[in-house]
Amino acid sequence: MVYDLGEALPSKDKDLGCASGTTDPYTMTTEHAELYKKLIRDLTETVPTNDKAIETAQCRMLMAASSDDLSARHVAYRGLWGTKSIKKSDEDVIAQLSTDIIKPLETILRNATNPVSIVFYNAMTGAYYHFMAEYLTDHNKLQNTKYQDQALSAFMTAKESATSSGMSINDPFYLELHISLAKLYYLMKMYRSARLTNWWAYDATGECNDQQDEEGRKLSVAIKERMRKLNNRWTDNVVMGLTY
Repeated sequence: MVYDLGEALPSKDKDLGCASGTTDPYTMTTEHAELYKKLIRDLTETVPTNDKAIETAQCRMLMAASSDDLSARHVAYRGLWGTKSIKKSDEDVIAQLSTDIIKPLETILRNATNPVSIVFYNAMTGAYYHFMAEYLTDHNKLQNTKYQDQALSAFMTAKESATSSGMSINDPFYLELHISLAKLYYLMKMYRSARLTNWWAYDATGECNDQQDEEGRKLSVAIKERMRKLNNRWTDNVVMGLTY
C-alpha cells in the first residue's frame, strides 16, 4: 500500500503532495508516513533538560526514529529517481518534509544547554540538510550548495560541543556525528577528508576504555560496524580508481 504524501504534510501544504502535472508524486509507505508524523509530534513536544540521563534516553529514542525515517526516505527517493526525471513539484515535497523536521529541531536547540542535547540535535539537523543536499540537485544548484553549507555548519557546531564538553569518543552520539560528517565530506567530493574522519573516529575507539551502559555499548558497537564497512567500501573505491 502506498501513502500519498499530501496526507502526511501539514494541512496548509497538502497541495504539495500531488502538484499539478505530477502523475506519480513522491510517495511513502503507510508505515513510513506514521513514523514521520510521530517524529514530528515527538520533536514538537520535546523540552530540553539539564538531566544527562533523561536527555540521553530521549536523544537515543529520537536517534532511532530519525535513522528509520531517513532510511525510508532514501529508499523512496531512489525509487523515484530511478524511474523518471525529478519534477520540481517532487523536490518541493521532499524539501518540505525535511524542513518540517528541522524547524522543531531549531526550537529545541535555542533552549538546549546540556552537551548531549547540543551534540545530538545539531547532528540530527545536519543529517536532514545532508539529505536535501544529496537529492535535491536537479533544479537549483545554488540551493544545493546552501544545503551542504548548512549541514556542515550543524555538524561542526556539534563537534565543537562534543570536544569542549569532553564527550567520550565511544559515545554513540559522538560516533554517529563523525560517520555523518564523513558522509557529507564524501558527498562534497572531499574523499580524503571523508576517509580520515571516518577512520580516525573508528580507530580512536580502540584506545578508549570509558564505561557505558549496556544500551550505549550496543549502539556504539553497531555504529562502529557501519564505520568499518564504510572504510572498506571507500578504500575499494580508491583501489578501483573511482575516487582519489
